Amino acid sequence: LNNLDLLSVGAVIAGIGILGFILYFNNPKSITNKSFLLLSIAVAMWSFLNYYSTLVVPNDFAIWILRSVILSGLWFAFYLFKLAYVFPHSEVKFTQWYKKVLLPIVSFTSILTLTPFVFKEAILSNANRISGLVPESGLFLYALVVFGLLLSSIWIFIKKINDSKKEEKNQYRLVGLGFALTFALLIIFNFILPAFTNNSSFVSLGALFIFPFIALTAYSIYK
Repeated sequence: LNNLDLLSVGAVIAGIGILGFILYFNNPKSITNKSFLLLSIAVAMWSFLNYYSTLVVPNDFAIWILRSVILSGLWFAFYLFKLAYVFPHSEVKFTQWYKKVLLPIVSFTSILTLTPFVFKEAILSNANRISGLVPESGLFLYALVVFGLLLSSIWIFIKKINDSKKEEKNQYRLVGLGFALTFALLIIFNFILPAFTNNSSFVSLGALFIFPFIALTAYSIYK
């Protein structure tokens, strides 16, 4: 039972990776399948690092674990946006805004997350577990980029649902259902409980909360 969380998170991470590669090899030329694979890899990396950040870590290593968590979270948000942008098409021509504005901003923010300009240091408890962070001014840019990507992804999916033909709506609704379930679980267990009840025991299970979105999106793409 003590290792139940490790086993469940490990199984879900493996499942996410397997789904990503299955869809990719099913149609490797499709931009939607490629984007889903990259999203799956980013989610798997974030899930692993998020779980690892809840364990006992050496003092000098703690800040780098947390920087890796937020870095993978940024690319998770970016590939979610990219999937929303291309879904469900096999070919998409990206705009100059995407190539010359969005990609440089995301790349610059990625580099910034690995510096003290976003998080200066990690706060450790007496048990040598990470209990907090010391933020810096660069956190504003990071939050702006991540939430901008997430909100844009939601807006794109909603717009596509409204504009889609009747036979395509089920695809979008499946993705929307998965997103709603994942969003609700993350808000409840990774934000509300830690912030208002000081119960952070579910933070390590982030992979389980993201799995509904990954699974339903994979099914939608496959169909």
